[in-house]
Amino acid sequence: MPFTISPGVLSREIDLTTVVPTIATTRGGFSGPFLWGPIEDPMNSAVSNDTQLKQIFWKKNEATAVSYLSAQNFLNYGGTLEISRVANSSALNATTANSTWGATVAGNTVLIKNSKAYELGYDEASGGLVTSDFGPFVAKYAGERGNSLKISICGPDKEEKILDGQWTIDNAGGVTVTSGGQVGGTNELQELVLGDVIEYQSQNDGPIVQAVVVNIAGGVITVAGYGAGATAGAVASMASTTVTRLVRSAYREETVNMMGSVTIAKDSTQIDGNDTQFQHQFVEGDYIRIGPGGETVLQIQSITSATQMFATKRSGVTASDQNYSREWEFASQCGASAPSTSDWGSNVGCHYDEIHVAIVNSDGKWGVTASESKAGNALQFYNNLSVASNNDHGDYYKTRINNSPYCWFMNHPQDVGTNAISGHESPWGSEAASGTVFPSGGFRQTWDFNGGVSGTTLTDAELIDGFNKFKEPVDSDISVLFTGGASAAVCNHVISSVAEYRKDIMVFCSPELSDVLSETNQATNVIAFRNQLPSSSYASLDSGWKKISDGAATRYIPLNSDCAGLAVATEDGFGSFYSPAGFTRGQIRSVVELVFNPSADDRDRMYKQGINSVVRFPGQGTLLFGDKTLLAKPNAFDRINVRRLFISLEKSISIAAQQSLFEFNDEFTRSQFTAIVEPFLRDIQARGGITDFLVVCDDSNNTPSVVDNNQFVGSIYVKPARSINFIELNFVAVRTGVEFSEVVGQR
Repeated sequence: MPFTISPGVLSREIDLTTVVPTIATTRGGFSGPFLWGPIEDPMNSAVSNDTQLKQIFWKKNEATAVSYLSAQNFLNYGGTLEISRVANSSALNATTANSTWGATVAGNTVLIKNSKAYELGYDEASGGLVTSDFGPFVAKYAGERGNSLKISICGPDKEEKILDGQWTIDNAGGVTVTSGGQVGGTNELQELVLGDVIEYQSQNDGPIVQAVVVNIAGGVITVAGYGAGATAGAVASMASTTVTRLVRSAYREETVNMMGSVTIAKDSTQIDGNDTQFQHQFVEGDYIRIGPGGETVLQIQSITSATQMFATKRSGVTASDQNYSREWEFASQCGASAPSTSDWGSNVGCHYDEIHVAIVNSDGKWGVTASESKAGNALQFYNNLSVASNNDHGDYYKTRINNSPYCWFMNHPQDVGTNAISGHESPWGSEAASGTVFPSGGFRQTWDFNGGVSGTTLTDAELIDGFNKFKEPVDSDISVLFTGGASAAVCNHVISSVAEYRKDIMVFCSPELSDVLSETNQATNVIAFRNQLPSSSYASLDSGWKKISDGAATRYIPLNSDCAGLAVATEDGFGSFYSPAGFTRGQIRSVVELVFNPSADDRDRMYKQGINSVVRFPGQGTLLFGDKTLLAKPNAFDRINVRRLFISLEKSISIAAQQSLFEFNDEFTRSQFTAIVEPFLRDIQARGGITDFLVVCDDSNNTPSVVDNNQFVGSIYVKPARSINFIELNFVAVRTGVEFSEVVGQR
């Protein structure tokens, strides 16, 4: 409150508790080809361990081994890694065909790089546009891995119901059942789908007839199969009749709800039927239970006609004319009862809004674990999802599918469980209200994914595009960047246009494999590679590559992921101001052999050029034996520890300085800034990172002109601690009769 005019006391709080936060600089960045995962989206592709790396980016092949193993190698040192996956112009997401009851239309090819690309291009809620150019689903990311996916949807149970209206039986050109029209404003044909079993009887107590619905068009349903004892002639004699739709379930169809009888010979795969209408009562992939008690279970492999299909071979089948039932292939695994109407749907008065969804590893090539890798196993079940877009319980199927790691929703399935009456297409995705009836009763559909391409063969320009995703600090919070097996041209760009632009990261590079794989001139080749790179204190170059064990084989990977890993491990265990080199902090891990183990002469030549040798000493391990940056002129910033110290100081103090924004540039604000910074620097000094410091923030650097320009200046002077690179040991022989005090200090 402002001062009162009359005498009084004004209380004001002054907060002096603000401190400089300690900013960890253990987050790395890398760009390269991978077989799976988001493309060019490092902020949403961070991994902290090998398990996460496998889950997001899958596995490696010959084209991606260096990238994958480099990322894996960095994670062995700790820290977190942001990955900017790069793919060439051939990369594609696997898509599903646009399947209907009567036809399959191939889906168009598409590349959706990441979640932002999906939201902007295809998500209606975020401004995208859903088109009919695609099937219902598309793989989450580009790559051949998506081709191993399959989706299976199980529709809701449909109870027995007497259909309103008067129906007419007609045997002209085939047995048809024609509705007498709409009764009570409801078209009863909407209650039927292909494969439904109906039961009807003439009003004069004629025979009870059961039949399978095989077509719906123009207000007329066509049926086939008349059940035991019924004939076409008997059906033709019927006039007005009552029609009952029997219970139908895609989840588990009981024997009493199946039409016809079946015969299967012992140890055979062929199933023959009578009045069965297999192509309507079954879908490939369904299980069929055969026998008096349904004890024999076989999976349907193909359906060749209305009365013949083939299943997996099962020994011991002996009976014929057996009872049989149908079962969704994942009914025994999904741990749920049949879908029906959700509690939410019941409250709003809709019907049959639930479905079960299984996302399946169709060919066994998907998984990381043994269970996931088994062909036909479900990777994920989504039970009791709702097809109503206004379901407010978080169960709308589109939302749940989009949140999965497997695929994106692209379009509602066409004609799922519907008839072919114009204007009565599937209402999936509509808002449910009282009286809304969604498709139900016995439908199951599957979609196979195809057409995925990883696009792993990259040009330098494409790889540069990937590294450019780390250019803006607001888009990527990293402190180290390593280049993998990149060329000199790529390394040059990353140093000049990313690191020098940001000035808050260090880039770790290696020469190309061809430079060190030769028998001779290895040091000369590495020096030639260095000469293609700019002078920069924000970059470091090591001496080559190493062999690592990759199961039964060995592979080459560049050492820059090790050097970056040592930098973050050193900070985590000691501090950013310690040198990540030598016997204490420079131990390179997981080395079978160095491709190039520099001699002392090689090390001398390369160190003069700012190249840090990696050396294997017998009995002492493999060490990073240098801590230089690529800064050409000698000063404090030609050392990795000094550059990393200043990156850490600048990030931390900059965040603290934000507290002074929009305050007055007066003595109080200046004193407050000094009081925040000095304890932070004093702590760094006590830990050995700096030898001395001075903070100047007063009217000497905040002159009237600075104040008038709405500026604020704090000058921080730091004496960094220096690492020891050279040790001189002097051994002096002294005569027996001479006291040490006589010769100490003398030469």
